[in-house]
Amino acid sequence: MRRSIKASFKSAFLLAALIVWNHALAFARISVSPPPAWSDASAQKTSSDTVAFFTGPSGSSFIMTRLKTLDSQSRPAVLSFLTDVLGSLQKKTGISMTPATRLKESHFNNGIGALSLKVKAGGKPRLILSLIRDGNKNYLSLINSAIPDLTLESILSSIKTSRSETPQPSKTVSADGQFLFRIPDDFHLATLSDADKNSGVVFSVSGLGSNLVIKKISPERTFNPQKASKLLKEKFESLPSIDRWLISPEKTLLTPAGPELIYLSAGIKGEGALNAKALGYMPWCYWGYMITAEGPRSEELITSVFKNLSPGPSVIERLLEQTPKLKASENSFPNKIELGLAIALTIFAAYLTIRSRKPKRRG
Repeated sequence: MRRSIKASFKSAFLLAALIVWNHALAFARISVSPPPAWSDASAQKTSSDTVAFFTGPSGSSFIMTRLKTLDSQSRPAVLSFLTDVLGSLQKKTGISMTPATRLKESHFNNGIGALSLKVKAGGKPRLILSLIRDGNKNYLSLINSAIPDLTLESILSSIKTSRSETPQPSKTVSADGQFLFRIPDDFHLATLSDADKNSGVVFSVSGLGSNLVIKKISPERTFNPQKASKLLKEKFESLPSIDRWLISPEKTLLTPAGPELIYLSAGIKGEGALNAKALGYMPWCYWGYMITAEGPRSEELITSVFKNLSPGPSVIERLLEQTPKLKASENSFPNKIELGLAIALTIFAAYLTIRSRKPKRRG
């Protein structure tokens, strides 16, 4: 029986390689390294779209293939696709396969992102089916291992692409020329596709195990800065994956460029702070920008990027100076601290004034 299961898993991996339908896409050069004690069996691959095929102890295996165009930014679309693939694998192998966890999102410092579905095969959680994202390129992977989470993390962290091997400039300009960022050397810029630019995306970067995207909002759709806090919270509450009890108070950041940024974060249902999402808004001239960050350190990534923001080459200074101010809500945690400090300082100052005016006793 054990031998037949191994044979079935081998068929599953071959099927995964063939699930990639006919297409002709230009992929960046990509290399993947096997984890310790695993072997590179890529010579056995049956398709030119197979990027990596590794074998490990006790019949463990990993395969990664190029994937045709898919809306990888839509979690429902990715979940539907992975579920279809899972159904095909189950039909091919004859082994019962059921999802063991919800769709999990991960980000790595090499710029790679992944949406993964852990799967029970024959009653054991040995499989992880993943959609892997490298900029606007997508890949499909399947791992069979006794410790699939740690092994997959090791493999995805090892990925190197022609994009990630290119030295990052100390300064980079957003696609619309409005922003000039100085980003840390270990952050990785994403190459924006035409579809990204057409949807308003002007900048995307990965770092701290998280990913950040900045999207320009047209003037007619720009938030009222006085209501930005309320609108961001409402947007969060409308997302079905967000745990409403883990929505943080909003925070503000005064950027070196002048305009203020307001943002808040929340945990994903069932994952808490292990997989957080942050939303932010920044008015700029007479329009604005929406900021979305995902990953366990999404808030920290926002502050790391925007604390090094300067006006870009396309900025008209006169318009930038007229950027409307934000108004944080009265429930803002930072604002309460500032208000409390102001009250305390006022009381202390009044006490010193009264004491200084009190006549001294003559001895």
